[in-house]
Amino acid sequence: MDLADEKKYKIIDRNDIIDKRKYLKRVLIYCRESRDDNMENYERIETQRDLLLGYCEKKGYTNIVEIIMHDNMTGTDFTRLSNIKDMIVRGEIDLILMKDSSRLGRNQYEALGFIQFLEEHGVEIEFYERKYDPELFPLEAYFHERRVRDDSEKIKATLRGKMEKGDFLVRAHYGYRKVGNKLVLDENTAWVVKKIFELYTQGYGYRAIATKLTEERIPTPSSYRNNPNRPRANSWIAQHVSRILKNEVYTGTMVSGKTEKVSYKSKKTRRKPEDEWIKIENNHMSIIDRETFEIVQDMIKKKRQFAPKSKKPSLLSGFVECGRCGNAMYMIRKKNRLNAFICGKYFKEGKVKHHIKDKGCTSHRIGEIDINNAIKEHIENMLKNPEYKIYFNSRLKDTRIKKISQNNLLKKLQSNLTKFKTQFEEVYSDKLEGKIPDFIFEKKAKELSNIINITKRQIDEAVNEIDNLNSIKNDMEKIDIAMKNIDDTGLTREAIGLLLNKVIVYDELEISEKEKSLYNLDNEIFNEIFLSGGIIIDMKYRVQYVMSSRRL
Repeated sequence: MDLADEKKYKIIDRNDIIDKRKYLKRVLIYCRESRDDNMENYERIETQRDLLLGYCEKKGYTNIVEIIMHDNMTGTDFTRLSNIKDMIVRGEIDLILMKDSSRLGRNQYEALGFIQFLEEHGVEIEFYERKYDPELFPLEAYFHERRVRDDSEKIKATLRGKMEKGDFLVRAHYGYRKVGNKLVLDENTAWVVKKIFELYTQGYGYRAIATKLTEERIPTPSSYRNNPNRPRANSWIAQHVSRILKNEVYTGTMVSGKTEKVSYKSKKTRRKPEDEWIKIENNHMSIIDRETFEIVQDMIKKKRQFAPKSKKPSLLSGFVECGRCGNAMYMIRKKNRLNAFICGKYFKEGKVKHHIKDKGCTSHRIGEIDINNAIKEHIENMLKNPEYKIYFNSRLKDTRIKKISQNNLLKKLQSNLTKFKTQFEEVYSDKLEGKIPDFIFEKKAKELSNIINITKRQIDEAVNEIDNLNSIKNDMEKIDIAMKNIDDTGLTREAIGLLLNKVIVYDELEISEKEKSLYNLDNEIFNEIFLSGGIIIDMKYRVQYVMSSRRL
């Protein structure tokens, strides 16, 4: 080629073309740091950014269109990348640069989906610490997700440990103050909690108590806390009362671990079954004694549909049931007439409508005093009957024998659990030391894990049975005391809650053979109730008491 040709054609170096392409390539720098990543190799996000800027300078990437820094953002949430996706769709990015593949995220499915999205739009991805390898990346994504899962389990274990020690407390419950990680009585509100329980045991419903507290101008829990970041209720409502009455913390028991995350990939939570909650008794000073709390819980379980806002309800409110339709019976108060119960379905729908299926009922009217007298008469007869003392002592003896047996079983199971855990640790140690291959470890570990889980369930069952036996023993002793108190001082709401399941009221021609068998009625009393109507008093831990309307 002569001089003229050299002037006509300019020779371009291949490296110049590559450098020019790098210069024109539109680069987005992405940095991410989160708490779950801070457990090791912690660095400031600015350090990550400066590292990538230095890398761009070294590689010749001068056209940096955006630097995105997601500080304290979890790698499992890929919604954070929505803005980057929008930029890609608009054709504004040619290359995404990150420190390493874990910065993209720690969800394998989402990470692979994002890589596919980049490929579809012709966008490259590059890492500082290693070259992007499409064949290796799925494996890296798997290990990144596994890391999150392992970290999540560690965090759960740490939190559970704190809960089991009673050292985990988010905020103080109404009636208490938070001092460090402990609850101490708040004298300004503890008396309100006591008042709520007292009113409920006297027969007041949720709404009646809420109305009373509002009328007495007692501040609601949210008003008392006066948190500017949370809504405030000026008046008490039934929900406030219900939450306090059902909260076991007032017995001195710390209850935690009620909820759990649906998955380590999600922020959503779900409520756990009550038998999985963590409960620590005698963790702090109680406001309500255990006996009162249990009485209230038993009363709550009964479906009471009648809750007056001002008048004190009947001692039997929520315990009286219509024998025909099964609905709760309402207390009716009228001037110059004795208080009486009538069927709730009749109260709402009127008399039976034979042309409309399951519509209406009959009144089943019965005087409150008649039921009270029948209950007192039954208790007096039981206390005079020598068979009652025999029955009572026999039940207590059976309970003690069963409890001894269950305690022995529990000790044996706990010993077995310790042995199985030791075996598991030995197998795991052998695996780490290379004494056994992975496939043998996996087989033995699976077998021991199953045995450990079965033993744990058996321990839980034994503990529950012991608790149940303790509860039966305590309840029977309470019932015996309550019956004697009724004989001396008359009926109280607490005593009724301990003694009664319900009172069933029948009109004539309503009781069936099914009830005869269920309540073990003899032919004479069954025929009396069938022909004339009557009541069945369904007692706890004892045979039922029945009375026909002829004797009411």
